[in-house]
Amino acid sequence: MNRQRLLIMFRSILLGIGYMSCLFQWFWIFIIALPPLVKSGALDTFIATPLPEPTPQTSPQDELSPIIVLVVGAITLFVLILTIIIFIRLPRTISKTGQHVVQHTAEAIIPTITHHKALPAKKRRELSRKLVIEIQLILVLLPFFIGLLIPPIDQLTKQIIIIVAAVLLGFSLLCFVCAWLIQPATTSRTRSHVSRG
Repeated sequence: MNRQRLLIMFRSILLGIGYMSCLFQWFWIFIIALPPLVKSGALDTFIATPLPEPTPQTSPQDELSPIIVLVVGAITLFVLILTIIIFIRLPRTISKTGQHVVQHTAEAIIPTITHHKALPAKKRRELSRKLVIEIQLILVLLPFFIGLLIPPIDQLTKQIIIIVAAVLLGFSLLCFVCAWLIQPATTSRTRSHVSRG
């Protein structure tokens, strides 16, 4: 394995960890911002209260047959195996999806910035690279600043909210900055390979 390929692989791993950490940042904000919104009643219009349903009465004659136990066991085993497969593939999927979305967002913004003027391929790649970096920065900085505005919740003090948000921000930034620093030269061949993940 040559050095260039090793760097591309390492960069892909760093981007994957960075996007995972970014996802955790948004989960953290969602988790701490949701309870106050529910308590204030701001989400009542979006959540319909279900009507109470009558509970069926079970008779003592209802017993689980061996076939039902076998079917339930098989379904449980299938769900367990599927969960393990999902957890193994999840980081790679998040990395590819994150990079794909960010790259396509940058490509969609370029015509607006250039006023739909044609750019040389090298300048377009450089502009795309700068936009990708800016989008990644926005993705990791925005949840941190939202966290600064969230009031303390029960046992969660403002300091705890800010510390967790800052640690996740620092980890995401570290991964993204390292990935930016080891990005290969933006030739058309390596760029297309990198953008594929």
